Amino acid sequence: MAMHQTMEGIEPPSINNSIGASPRSKCDTQGKAVGRGKSYRRKSSREHRESSAPSSNMLAAAQPPVVLSPLSSRTAVDAEKESIFCLKREIKALTMALRTLNKHTKEWVMINSRLEIAKEELEAVLEDVNLTRSYSDRSKREDSFSSKEENDVLDRSAGLIQHVPTPPLSAKQQFRCHNSAPTQTGLLDGDIIAASLPPPPLLDEIEDDVQNLKVELDKTEPFSLEYFQIKKKIKALTKRSSSSSPPHGIESPNQRTNQRQCSDRSEDTFGGRLLVVPVDTSYADDVVAVAKSIPPQSSPRSSPQSQAMHSIQNLTELLDVVPKYSLEWFQLKKDIKATLLQPNRRLSSASLSSSTSTELSPIPLNRSRSSDYSIGSDSEHRLLSHFHPPSLKAAERSHFCNKSVIVLQSYVRRRRCRSSFVSLKSAAISAQAFVRMIFQREQYRQIIINTIAIQCFVKRWLVRRHNDRDRAFLNVQHQIEEMKIEKLSMEMKLFELQKEVGIMKNAKLRRELSQIKDEVIAIKAQQPSDPKHGIPQRGLFTVLLDRPGTLGMELEHHKNSKGTAIVNLVVPNSQADLAGLMVADIICNFRSSSGHELRYDQFITMAKAGIRPLVFDVRRA
Repeated sequence: MAMHQTMEGIEPPSINNSIGASPRSKCDTQGKAVGRGKSYRRKSSREHRESSAPSSNMLAAAQPPVVLSPLSSRTAVDAEKESIFCLKREIKALTMALRTLNKHTKEWVMINSRLEIAKEELEAVLEDVNLTRSYSDRSKREDSFSSKEENDVLDRSAGLIQHVPTPPLSAKQQFRCHNSAPTQTGLLDGDIIAASLPPPPLLDEIEDDVQNLKVELDKTEPFSLEYFQIKKKIKALTKRSSSSSPPHGIESPNQRTNQRQCSDRSEDTFGGRLLVVPVDTSYADDVVAVAKSIPPQSSPRSSPQSQAMHSIQNLTELLDVVPKYSLEWFQLKKDIKATLLQPNRRLSSASLSSSTSTELSPIPLNRSRSSDYSIGSDSEHRLLSHFHPPSLKAAERSHFCNKSVIVLQSYVRRRRCRSSFVSLKSAAISAQAFVRMIFQREQYRQIIINTIAIQCFVKRWLVRRHNDRDRAFLNVQHQIEEMKIEKLSMEMKLFELQKEVGIMKNAKLRRELSQIKDEVIAIKAQQPSDPKHGIPQRGLFTVLLDRPGTLGMELEHHKNSKGTAIVNLVVPNSQADLAGLMVADIICNFRSSSGHELRYDQFITMAKAGIRPLVFDVRRA
């Protein structure tokens, strides 16, 4: 411990608060050792700040350095681990109890406040552990210095720790003891700052928190407010765990710029620029082979195009790291798209205008809707008719490549399918890259052959893949239309048949009714008078009822007359029917065998009583 022997006259950097003996850790270890009973009360955040903040008298008085033995330091580390374990267990128990209660009740508010205090205490203990580890690592590194260097380092490190304010427990994580803080004399050197940086947070603890949050997320109702809050916490912890690797030094912006420029100069090749172009996998091998076969250009200064393509490569690497479909992901995609369009604009104004009269317009992002263009053998013959590799001069070769790129761009503009549009766009970008290299290198024949191979492959692929699908789709559409028309015709035929059946049924019923009527009329006309009783068919006749209990008829009495009624019903084979009585006959007189006349009600009463014989006169029109 030669380090502490050289610290006489120098105030130590609050060892009690940094090496496992902070008020928070003491309180936690004592509370866990005795046992948390009902009489135990946890300190609030204000009490923690007041107890941890040293008074002015204590700072004024010079304190002797405190040297901890290995046994005491080991005990402090064990106490810290025990306090962290107990706090985590308490937080887990309070969280489980909080789920079983209804929100915004008295018990829920009390347990929620206790849970927040426990979380704040856990953060404070973890902060003390980080400070302890950073101080111990710094002390181990300082043991190898000389005595003079040790004094300087201790002065600076002591000032660094003394001037770091203790944030409140409710402060955010970004305000809690970050990498370093300025001292009175300014920033420290790079090595001392790297030594004074706190170690990364405990990855195991962060992973445990993430696992607990995932378990809680499974139990939460999907797409609720708590569901999105837990998702946000999981995302924050994941970012924290990914960014928790300890930095080894601080790099200035100028150094980063110099390194990027050096890497641009060292990696400025056509192959590096071409590999970032999104070429389709079906013909990527040919394009990469052509790109690798071209030797790099030996230029002392990197061109703007090489810088742009190098930035595209860096953005592509960042795009693989960033979570997909996040805000940063879309921003990187937008930057890559903007950087891709910049070399086309510079090239169209500078190099191509001096070499050839035909300019290469950048491929538009929108697709044309003109459908009067078809890929066939005519366009292939027109494209291949310009190809004469042995006898072409430089101007003719450049004109041919420009024309082939324009033809390929026309394919891109006139195709409707989205997948083919993307692949053709990448092929056109590759062809434009080939044409740019024509004006700087002399490998015309190989570039022209590969460009034509790409164009022919794209045309065959489109004809084989998309046209067959279009034909099959159109055939299915025609079949569906024919089935619809057939269905409508069948429905019309069914309606007509139903109509004809109804007409036939109505005609048959009418014929049957007319036949029945004719038969009834004929029967009535041919019906003779009954010779048995000698009762005429028409006129006035008398009926004698010798069995009054079996009349076999229903009468309707006229209210205005005493002895008049109308026959409504005659039961077949009854006494009235055998007497010749018919429906609608008028009974004009009721009387008894004695000869005096009766009223209708008297006649009915005597008939029900069984008095006989009874006589009534019938008149028929």
